[in-house]
Amino acid sequence: MAAVEEFERNFCLLLGATADQGPRVIQRLKLFIAVKQPQLGTRVSRKLALLYSTDTFVSVEAFRRAALGVTESSTWRQAINLVWLSVPVSAAVSAALAGLWLHALSQPAPEVTSEYRLGVWVTAAMVVLETAAQPLVILAQAMLFVKLKVVADMVTLCSRVALKAWLIALYPSHAIWAYCVGHAVSSALLVVIYYGTLLWHVRSPDNCLPVKSASELGPRLVPGQPVSAAGGRVLHDLLRAMSLLCLVAVTFGWSYSHLLLRLYGGALLTAGPAVSLLRAQCAYVLLLAVNGVLECYTFAVMRQEQINGYNRKMVLLSVIFVISTGIFTRLFGGVGLILANCVNMLTRIYVCYRFVAGLPLEPAVSVPPLLGLRPPPAVAAALVTAGLLAAGSESWLYSLS
Repeated sequence: MAAVEEFERNFCLLLGATADQGPRVIQRLKLFIAVKQPQLGTRVSRKLALLYSTDTFVSVEAFRRAALGVTESSTWRQAINLVWLSVPVSAAVSAALAGLWLHALSQPAPEVTSEYRLGVWVTAAMVVLETAAQPLVILAQAMLFVKLKVVADMVTLCSRVALKAWLIALYPSHAIWAYCVGHAVSSALLVVIYYGTLLWHVRSPDNCLPVKSASELGPRLVPGQPVSAAGGRVLHDLLRAMSLLCLVAVTFGWSYSHLLLRLYGGALLTAGPAVSLLRAQCAYVLLLAVNGVLECYTFAVMRQEQINGYNRKMVLLSVIFVISTGIFTRLFGGVGLILANCVNMLTRIYVCYRFVAGLPLEPAVSVPPLLGLRPPPAVAAALVTAGLLAAGSESWLYSLS
């Protein structure tokens, strides 16, 4: 037992050190990639990355939330079967989005058209491959295999970035091909890690869940603690903290996007639409943070039938997202896809906002939790002043430098 505890302690220290230094290494590799690959390859890689994130969200998100809402052990078999349905759905959605990317969106220059088509289909195929591992990903999450998720994400991300950097260093004119190879290898590693780990766990003699019963997988009430009241206060504080942090990012990000990209990648990044993309991304991060906090609280207090109703609404929200993606990308290009994601976040925030607003206010909560979205007047005035000063410095000082 002492050896096991020593291994656990050393492993946690290793993960902590990796989590601290890993992002710095990956950031330097990404900077190396941005400098090495041509501007055209950079734009195409962004379009392929947007295809991957859009395809993954539309194909998997609703199934994942539905399966994680299961609280009874007798329904886990049905939940696993439900998640396996995401594989054919992912294949259909990937084919539809690949056609959208190839025929509806703007195409790259003729010299990279063949590689771009290959990249679109490889990205769509990798989404289907990763979807095939979703049943095991959800099972590992329900069994509290936190280290497995950390290791899997770390290995896949590092392998993708490192392999792409190595291939671009060898073949600078084939950035799209390097992106495809790196993505394919990382997706295959993700599937192998989850299948290999859980198969080994099932066949080992010490196969056991980290809880005594399946009912302990869900939230449990502790006598004498006002869970709803504490949850309301926590929601208010989290909304206040996240909204203020993201408002600071929006305030300075809008004016200093050009300067930041100039320092990050030189004139290569500022010549194209990267400045507009970064500004739109600042607004998207604000909506993403608010939606994450609201959805966490919503799912914590929802009953099972309410979760089922929310999952049905997610289907409608996915349709709205796909339609808005097609409209905005035609009108605004790459920025339109970020705007479509903003619309998706706004619709999800609206659904959660209505649910939380309809909850009865606990006597112990003096302030409604949703008021955390409203910054204090002094802070709002400071942000407006800082935004005006930043915009003025960009117009007068930065333009003269």
